[in-house]
Amino acid sequence: MNNVLLAAETVDAPGWLQTIARPDVLVFLIPITAIVGGIAFAITKAIIAHRERMAKIQQGIDPDEKHGLS
Repeated sequence: MNNVLLAAETVDAPGWLQTIARPDVLVFLIPITAIVGGIAFAITKAIIAHRERMAKIQQGIDPDEKHGLS
């Protein structure tokens, strides 16, 4: 087990990876990644909703119709 840890410590990582892995950089990188991921998710969700709406219109279905029991 100790040999594995020693081998991991001796591996030379690229400079950019060493920079990203520093705690003072990582504290900013995690929230930025979460924000970018959330924005990408919201855009993808909006595109899919738009495509579904256009498909309903092409088929002659009212996309604003509510399908409730009322």
